Amino acid sequence: MSNELEHAFAALSTDAGRSRLAPASAIRRRADRRTAVRVVTGVTAIAVAVTGGTVAANAMIRRPDKPLPVPADSPSPTQSPPPPTTPTTPPSSPPETPRSSTAKVTSTAPVTPRSIPVRAFLQTKDLPGRRVDASTDSDLRLPHLCGADYDQSDHLAVSSARKMVYVAKDAPPDSVPDAIADEKIMVFRGDGAKDFMSGLRAAVRGCPAEPKKDEKYRIIDTPRMSDESVVIEVNGPFWKDGERLGRDESGRMSHFTAVRYRDTVAFVHHNGWENNSVGENETMQLARLSGVRLWGWRR
Repeated sequence: MSNELEHAFAALSTDAGRSRLAPASAIRRRADRRTAVRVVTGVTAIAVAVTGGTVAANAMIRRPDKPLPVPADSPSPTQSPPPPTTPTTPPSSPPETPRSSTAKVTSTAPVTPRSIPVRAFLQTKDLPGRRVDASTDSDLRLPHLCGADYDQSDHLAVSSARKMVYVAKDAPPDSVPDAIADEKIMVFRGDGAKDFMSGLRAAVRGCPAEPKKDEKYRIIDTPRMSDESVVIEVNGPFWKDGERLGRDESGRMSHFTAVRYRDTVAFVHHNGWENNSVGENETMQLARLSGVRLWGWRR
């Protein structure tokens, strides 16, 4: 080995001899300090990140006018057009069936008229036959019904009456009339119309027979017309020259009908000419159409 190499090894041995390794406890303490420093550094970084996120969230909450960002690749929401609606047409006549009891109906009170127009009454084309008398004068009075007080005269605002005489449609000229449709229209104040109808029903039930006229009354069970209606069958005797003919229980039939629409009542006496009787179907036709006429006027 050359002298230079020997001198190099000698210098290295001298340096190694001068240096001493640190004790094991010191080495462990230095390692623990390094670990603690790394942990503190990591916790500090997490705290900074959380604080930054909280500040950003508070900024967004405090400024509701700024919308949340939408990703660039998100499609814009689209709105479908509403389905087409089908227009409805108003009925040409009032409903003849009761409305649901749960339906909430609001309407203003009708204005009380000063007079009753002709169009509110039954018309010639409403008759179940052919009209034969141009006169419309009427002195129709409400039935006596054993003297019951049901007419609500204190609440009556205005009334008027008209009558029409008719024959069968196929009757020859100059035929004797078949029947009379005598109608009285009454407009009431307040609840007078409703009270009239309820009073009329009570009066008929309380007077099934009128001794003075030898007539019997009963309410016919019929479908409701307009707001409410009553159809009364009258069974009376046949008369001639002011005297009764026979004692047959099945006598001469006529009818009273009352149809109410709002504050107005159409009261019709469908009565046979002389000793003629009238049919229930024809009476029902007149009652229904009287309600239609009222509806057309007072709606």
